[in-house]
Amino acid sequence: MSLRDLWDELQVPAGREQTAAGRAGTAISHAVIGAALAWPILAAGLSSWAAVAAITVAYWALKEAGDIRRGGSPADSTIDTLFVALGVATAGQGWAPLVWVVLGGADGAWGRRLR
Repeated sequence: MSLRDLWDELQVPAGREQTAAGRAGTAISHAVIGAALAWPILAAGLSSWAAVAAITVAYWALKEAGDIRRGGSPADSTIDTLFVALGVATAGQGWAPLVWVVLGGADGAWGRRLR
């Protein structure tokens, strides 16, 4: 798989057809993305809540709004964006990965009803 293939795949909104494990993995990966995006902003001295707001809005505008335009579910985009916000809000906390896995698992188990 090339980087172009990965980029093309990221442009396709996930649908309700994902398995429970796929939904859980997607949720957890969105939290990891949020945490990764938070590091430079937090290191620059921005408050954690300002980082949550800035990254969440930017992520939704740059990624999820495009997914909705391409036929994705607004509910799916909202859930993905909330997991990014969770990652930003918990970046650097030793317990954060446990929270991501538990909530990602819950999304895997019950998220299909919401998407």
